[in-house]
Amino acid sequence: MTPSERRLFLEKFAAEQHTAAEHWAFVQWLRQASDQEMTAALEDYERLYSPKRPAAPTPQLMAKIEARLDQSAPRAAASLPVTRPLWPRIFAAAAAVVAVLVLLGGDFLIRTKPFKAVPLVYLHKRVPAGHTDSLTLADGSVVVLNERSTFTYPAQFAAHRRDVYLEGEAYFRVTKNPRRPFVIHSGSLQTRVVGTSFNVYAYPRAARQEVTVLTGKVVVSHPFDSQKVNLLPAQHAVFDRASRSLRAAVVGNPALSLAWRRGQLRFEDAPLDEVLDKLSIRYGVAIRARAPRLHRCRVTVRFGTESVAEVVQVLAALTHSRPRTDSQHTIWLEGPGSS
Repeated sequence: MTPSERRLFLEKFAAEQHTAAEHWAFVQWLRQASDQEMTAALEDYERLYSPKRPAAPTPQLMAKIEARLDQSAPRAAASLPVTRPLWPRIFAAAAAVVAVLVLLGGDFLIRTKPFKAVPLVYLHKRVPAGHTDSLTLADGSVVVLNERSTFTYPAQFAAHRRDVYLEGEAYFRVTKNPRRPFVIHSGSLQTRVVGTSFNVYAYPRAARQEVTVLTGKVVVSHPFDSQKVNLLPAQHAVFDRASRSLRAAVVGNPALSLAWRRGQLRFEDAPLDEVLDKLSIRYGVAIRARAPRLHRCRVTVRFGTESVAEVVQVLAALTHSRPRTDSQHTIWLEGPGSS
């Protein structure tokens, strides 16, 4: 399959105009594609979402592709625990249809009879810096964990609810079960779903938490003050820790929320404070803007394997500022800035 044929298929697929033969050809290509081809495919795929293209497809394109490819995903058994380094061939829309790319991992469990009334036994998964990991839960739901994340989950779920606990960032593809809602507890927020795919960003030291929906419906709530938002595909919820406010918004490019699965951070017209906050978490060092005008800057940029020094220099050039490190090892951006 050539790049032009691949791109045409994705566009036809989103519009429900592809044939069974075209779908099969695409699946076969995914099975033998190299890392470089997968990366190129993903870059082509993400360009379809560019809001600057007059004829760009709707923001829901990625959600539609993933949802329909998920329907043909092969079932696989859970494997022994494994930690994988960050690698660029994770293609979000492709992973669901290629058995060798379906992210499993996790702790091997002897499955017991569902809904058996026994005390819950919780397991813990911790992912170190520079790695990602994944696991399949007892109900078949798949969780992919970003670096520096901790995930707590039961070996077997309770009869009426599926509760898990996250510190960090994770992508979820939840098995549908209306009788047992799936609830993610992350910091101050609860994310309640029945069956859907979405990304949760909830590092303890981050200034904000985010939930981005790819498929299905999600309810995100802050139980302590009764705030709640309902999300559909290509929408996200943002909780600001300082103001304790929870809001929902449309996402122009939902693919950005999964860039970390390829070892990247991507931003499109994002507030500088958001960019600095996520970079601080990734590199384990505080990066802040000091000048008031810098807080109004918006940035479009992509980072991959750059060092923290290289990242700071790029941001300084984009925002017309200069970096300075103080005695507390905090990196400050100072200068006139650009709004």
